[in-house]
Amino acid sequence: MEMEMEEECKHTNREDGLAAAYTTTATTTTTTTGTSSSTTNGIPWPYTDDETLCPNHPQQSIQWYTFERSNTYTSMMNDYNTYIANSGDINALAMFVADNPFIVEPMFHLAMFFFSMGENERGIELIKRILWVLEHASLSTLMYPQDYKYKSKNNGTGAGAMTMNLMQEGRKENEVFFAALFRLVQTSCMIGCVATSLATSRFLLSLDPWLDPMGVLLVMDYYALATRREDDIEFLIDLVESDVIKVCHESGDEQFVGHICDMPNWSYSYAFALYRKSLYVDDEVDDESEEDENGNEADGENIDSATNNNDTAKKRSIKQQADDALAAALCRFPFIPRLLLEKNNVN
Repeated sequence: MEMEMEEECKHTNREDGLAAAYTTTATTTTTTTGTSSSTTNGIPWPYTDDETLCPNHPQQSIQWYTFERSNTYTSMMNDYNTYIANSGDINALAMFVADNPFIVEPMFHLAMFFFSMGENERGIELIKRILWVLEHASLSTLMYPQDYKYKSKNNGTGAGAMTMNLMQEGRKENEVFFAALFRLVQTSCMIGCVATSLATSRFLLSLDPWLDPMGVLLVMDYYALATRREDDIEFLIDLVESDVIKVCHESGDEQFVGHICDMPNWSYSYAFALYRKSLYVDDEVDDESEEDENGNEADGENIDSATNNNDTAKKRSIKQQADDALAAALCRFPFIPRLLLEKNNVN
């Protein structure tokens, strides 16, 4: 079954210029596993393939968002592309951005110029302003998703569905949104804000989790490990074990759909995350043991051996999972350790 709902919302900001910039359109497609769609309606593969959907969620509501330019915005962009974009005059570009502070594409080009000149702070300021403009032009459900409910012909009642808020990077209107988010990921890591890089990369991946047009899966596992926070370790482990993220690639008539651990970095990072988790369990067991010993000295009671045995078994289980995951990674990608040793100048 496929159900489509079109909703369009025009946002008027308190700032006069933003009202003429962007509108946002959302298209909702609800799909029930076991059926197939005969029309794609511009939706890319693999989202048109029901067999690719996460098996843990038999009912899914996929809501597609896209930015739409107003006539005024389109006219300004035509002037920019005609007279400034290919002129190579950075002063003209800066003046255009100053006169049109809500036209995001020229603003992004100016930010890239600042980054190339080493003026990262000014570049980051422009990136943040771009994201501010696009956030105000977005539907609230894109930034703050809610559960989508619909009536199914099968049960006739309102049923909760997992809502996926997606956006196509291939549409010209959406390109600058993806590019600005990706630059925020990069620059945040460069200045040591790894947690910001992780949060932004998670949002960026959520916009197109199976095609991953910006390639954040190549670095997001590093950010999750680099924060050294237990919650981020749990996120990495849950992401792998849930099998929600698919690695999809299409080349001509050939289509590939794989698990996230088909990527070498995630295969090794998953093993490392399990090892880190075992260390956190060790610390928790030690803390609980100290508390029990202190309590026993005061109350004169013996330590509960059953609790200690359970904690030890849990610790061994996680360590065994880490060892098994590392062994699987070594079997699948044996060349990775050699590359790591060469990178660290180890003979």
